[in-house]
Amino acid sequence: MNDMLVDVALNFVLKRIVFVNSASHAYSEIMLDEHLALFGANNAGKTASLAATKLMLYPETDFSSCDKKFQFKGKAGTYSKEDSYEFYFPSDKSFLAMEIENDLGTSCVVLYRAGSYRYYRVFLPLPYELVRPLFWNSVLPLPMS
Repeated sequence: MNDMLVDVALNFVLKRIVFVNSASHAYSEIMLDEHLALFGANNAGKTASLAATKLMLYPETDFSSCDKKFQFKGKAGTYSKEDSYEFYFPSDKSFLAMEIENDLGTSCVVLYRAGSYRYYRVFLPLPYELVRPLFWNSVLPLPMS
């Protein structure tokens, strides 16, 4: 394994972050490798959506000492581990995914709720287009109101 990486310069590009039943998103894909402008009312979740990249990139697996590790903040101050956990992982059907590209190819990391303020991550050596059907069925018609 080490021989494979000797001559490779690993340049990482964060391609997209995906929210599934997380951070007040039912389903959203935010492209990170393009110009991005987020607009919305105060306290609508713009900063919280981008702050979710900390969950992906930090080597953490739980929300203990959340106030020091992640420093998720709002108008009233730093959010507790309980508030942060319930915001990003409110149910067993809550997921965060990030697509990453480097010199070796494109892959995804998916985070999901584990209980007791913990979350697990799985790495998939696939582009998100191949993972999307696990979370979103674009074939089904939208319900009519």
